Amino acid sequence: MNTNLASKIATVCYAAVVALAVSAPAAAQRSRYEVTLYNESEVTFHSVHVSSVYDRSWEGDLLGSDTLPPGYHFTVEVPAGRWDFRFMDLYGNSCILHNVIVDRNASVEVTNEWLASYCTFQISRR
Repeated sequence: MNTNLASKIATVCYAAVVALAVSAPAAAQRSRYEVTLYNESEVTFHSVHVSSVYDRSWEGDLLGSDTLPPGYHFTVEVPAGRWDFRFMDLYGNSCILHNVIVDRNASVEVTNEWLASYCTFQISRR
């Protein structure tokens, strides 16, 4: 009877390992989310960078050769975590949106009011 019990335990353990192996990729996929950045300001952004709040360096320009003009949006996919987003205009003015907690799909609106409160942008420049 001990042999039968040991066989059943081994079968259950094997099934659990297979279930974990199959579900792990799905769980990893769910840990990445979309953040949509809406430019509701009057400033055209020429670069957008993202960085984990724990890193001291910025990733490459997410826009590449594109820009993010007023009234447009851009979506980036990032792993779950805490992120900083840096927006730069044509003149090199930059503004950082700090500590965006990403634990689901989210959206961020950049407005003239936010820029005036937290950044050095001159709103009259386009």
